[in-house]
Order: sequence, then structure tokens, then C-alpha cells
Amino acid sequence: MGTKVAPGLANCFMGNFEEEYAYKYRTQPLIYLRYLDDIFIIWQHTEIELDAYVAYLNNCLPSIKFTMEKSKNSVCFLDTIVKIVDNRIETDLYSKPTD
Repeated sequence: MGTKVAPGLANCFMGNFEEEYAYKYRTQPLIYLRYLDDIFIIWQHTEIELDAYVAYLNNCLPSIKFTMEKSKNSVCFLDTIVKIVDNRIETDLYSKPTD
């Protein structure tokens, strides 16, 4: 994010995007968390519905494209790894292999 105002603008833009599109979709995630432009969701519906949700979001505005990492066991989000262990959510620190 190049300039000092970029994070604030990204937050405003994504907040507006969520109000206009993400929160109005017929199927919603159980948990939806965002830090700037990184989004973490817990999806309780089918994988087909998840793919449809992301496809919908990608078709809302031509300037925004979402990518997705999905797993039924664990996923990295920012500097954490989020795991499901014994039907509970656990977190731990995550470092990229290049660090």
C-alpha cells in the first residue's frame, strides 16, 4: 500500500463493497472477518455454494478480484494458522517459509 492514505481508502472501499454486495448475498458465512483486503470466513454451507459466493463477489465490480484458499482442516490468515481440532477452532503463529 503505497501512500499513507491507502489503508484508510482500502478500508472505506471494502466496507462499502461489503454493504453493497457481500452482506446482501442469499447465503452468508458463519463468520466473516476482514483486515484491510484480507478476508477470513467460516463457511457452513456446501463447497459448491462457497464457489458460487466467490464467483458472485468477483462479478460485482471489475476492479475487485477475490482469490481463495480453502481447507476443511486449517488455513493461514495473516500471521496465524487457524485449525479445527476436536470441533474447536485453534490458532497459532504462522511464518512464511521464506521468513
